[in-house]
Amino acid sequence: GGRRLLVSATDAGLARQLLEARARERGVPLRLPLLDLQDQSVVSTADIWGGFHDSVLKASERYQSQAVLIGRLYRDRFQSWHSQWTLYLGSEVLRWNISGKDPAQVLQAGIDGSADAMSQRFAQAVSGEEAGILSLQIDGVSDIMGMTRVVDYLASVSGVSQVQVSEVGPTALRCRLKLTAETDNVIRTIALGDTLAALPQPLMPAGGAETLTDTTRHYRLQQ
Repeated sequence: GGRRLLVSATDAGLARQLLEARARERGVPLRLPLLDLQDQSVVSTADIWGGFHDSVLKASERYQSQAVLIGRLYRDRFQSWHSQWTLYLGSEVLRWNISGKDPAQVLQAGIDGSADAMSQRFAQAVSGEEAGILSLQIDGVSDIMGMTRVVDYLASVSGVSQVQVSEVGPTALRCRLKLTAETDNVIRTIALGDTLAALPQPLMPAGGAETLTDTTRHYRLQQ
C-alpha cells in the first residue's frame, strides 16, 4: 500500500510466517523485535531504509543476540521483488542482495544467507571425514515430544553428521554426536540456538549404568 512497515515478533502478516518457517528449516534461531515502546524510541523505518544501522544495533542489545540481521524488501514498478541484507556476525559485516518474482523466495534469502554464513564460520568441515564424537546429557526431557525436539535440533546443527540416543531417563537423555567439524565449532553453533541451554557438569548421572565423563557436555531443554 505504499507504506514502509517493520516486521515484529507479534506481526500477523505473511512476512513473519515466512521468516520463521525458513529459520526452522535451516536450524537458525530467529528472534524478531518486539517493536514495543522501547524499540520504537530507538529505531524507525527510516533508519533501516536509509542504512543507518547504529540505532538498530543499539536496540538489539536488549535481546542479547550473537548476530544481528537487518533486511529490507520492496517491489519495483515492474512487479519484481528485491531484498537487501546486512548480517552483523561478531566482528564481521556481510551484505547480499537478491531479486525475483516470488516475494517469499526473495524474503527467505535473508535466512539462507545467514545460515550459510554461520555454517562457514562455526562448522568448518574436516575434509568430509568424521572429526570426532561429542557426548551430551540433556535435562528437562520427559516425553517423546521433548526427545524429538532435541534430536531434530541437534541433527540440524552444522557439523553434526549423526545423532545417536544412547540412554533415556525419566527426565533426561544422553546422546552421542558424530561430527564432521571441530568440537569447539559445533559447541559454539549449538550455543547460537535457544533450544538448549548450557549447564555445569552434573554431580552424578541421571540414572542407568552409563557414567558421565569429563568430556560430556551438559544442557537443559528450553521450554
